[in-house]
Amino acid sequence: MRAPDGATLRAALAAGLWVLAVSPRAAAGGDAARLRAERYFEVVELAGMTVEERAFAFRDGRWTAVPAQPPADGDAALALAESAGELAPAPAPGGLREVRLHDPLSGADGYLYVGRGEAVDAAPSPAAPTPTRYQADARRITAACYAIDFDGEDPALFTALAVEPGCGGSGRNVFAGLDSHSTATLVGVGLDVHTDRGDLVSEVRGVRGGRLAVARTVGYSVKLPLGRTSAETVQTARFYPYHYVFPVRLALPAIVDYVVRRLDIEMSGFWRADAAPFSFTTGDGAHATFDGHPDESESALDGQPFTGWRVASADGVVVNLLALDAAAPFAARLRYRDERTERGGVAALGPVGLVLRATGDVSGREWRATSTTLFPRAGDERSPAEFARILAHPLVVTEMDGAAP
Repeated sequence: MRAPDGATLRAALAAGLWVLAVSPRAAAGGDAARLRAERYFEVVELAGMTVEERAFAFRDGRWTAVPAQPPADGDAALALAESAGELAPAPAPGGLREVRLHDPLSGADGYLYVGRGEAVDAAPSPAAPTPTRYQADARRITAACYAIDFDGEDPALFTALAVEPGCGGSGRNVFAGLDSHSTATLVGVGLDVHTDRGDLVSEVRGVRGGRLAVARTVGYSVKLPLGRTSAETVQTARFYPYHYVFPVRLALPAIVDYVVRRLDIEMSGFWRADAAPFSFTTGDGAHATFDGHPDESESALDGQPFTGWRVASADGVVVNLLALDAAAPFAARLRYRDERTERGGVAALGPVGLVLRATGDVSGREWRATSTTLFPRAGDERSPAEFARILAHPLVVTEMDGAAP
């Protein structure tokens, strides 16, 4: 075999350097489809995006305009992980800035591009989610996967929640067969006090929203029959296309002459027997069918630690997760009794829900928790633990300062 001459070696070396230079960019977008499939519900902040700019993705060799919510009221611009595309050839048109979305669990990367986009020949997004909307009186919120109606007199309460057909639901009220109740039991020194839902007063303090998120602020006042005191708090819930988040912050006042040694807060309910069956998957993977015929394993669920559950019925699937702050003086326990009883002359099953049980003195202490409710797409069978792991490891968003290199 004849040895290659100098020109051939130089050409081969140049070709090799070119491959090394372009292969990382060419390969980096290969996992975008995986990121979209596993993280479709996740909302990301685009801190550098301005109100004059739009968001784009590069998919299948062409540019696509994707849904985004511009910055407003001090909030950063938002986009959905399901909009992510591949890494585009450099340079991006019109000076678009590259934004990388990195999944710290799978290692997958997806990309968005931000800019004015006057020079971008982009097609509209083929799968834009239904805009998240709210009524002026804040009594109804609709999103891509769900719709919620709130009580007119007590806006902290839902009166209806429907899972939309696009996410495997029926569009009917999932709570139609539920008789819910919340109770709080304070146990002080030599004194037991019981208060129920009627001692909680709530009012809407404000609501604002855009295409991908609605923020709804509600003020709460809990009447406590100890020295005519009350516990007050303001919570802002955020509603996104595929999920909503309720942050909880509460501080019980220090009550003169009383030390609250124990506080049990139970949030549970009874289901109409004709609304069953439901299937439950707890945060640690235990399965149960709520139908009035408990077996031994189901009976053992009552009192177990509660981190979340997946509830499936003919009207849709709802996944609820609870994360208590490390400093919260509470432990969450599952309330699960698949027992047949009668409520208002109607056969019912229950109670089922959760109990927050104080682990020490809670007087004058502030505590926080986060409740997240997701509505998985049809066919997404992931467990509460899998969703919780993703939420605990959000996408890492890296925005380039200038045009994509």
